[in-house]
Amino acid sequence: RMELPEYFMKVSSKLLAADTSARHIISNDMACLSWSLLQNRKFIASLDAIKIAVEADSLNEYAYITLPIALVLNDHFDEACKVYQKHYKDFMFNNLYKSNKLFYLEDINALEKLGIKHPDFVRVRELLSR
Repeated sequence: RMELPEYFMKVSSKLLAADTSARHIISNDMACLSWSLLQNRKFIASLDAIKIAVEADSLNEYAYITLPIALVLNDHFDEACKVYQKHYKDFMFNNLYKSNKLFYLEDINALEKLGIKHPDFVRVRELLSR
């Protein structure tokens, strides 16, 4: 039996293949799902969802907030570093919000408050403090 997040990802992938006009909506939905999955310790499913988000719309700024932390929690630190380094100075939505660096740090803090720990969180903080 397929769980709801996996079913949603499967349906979204099929829709993406059939209707390219839905790319941005699918990307946003998958990015939101990915963050929720992280908060519920579904790290592999979260990474699957955020990869669909990026595939659907590689310009979706929100996807690049969740992508690196999903990579870290799936033990892909080097790949996460590349994303952090490329996007940490960006500001989401043309400077209407805080920098991605602050989002990244807040997300780590939020996950830690939920009891989600990872040894690479220290390395991410060091990387972002440079």
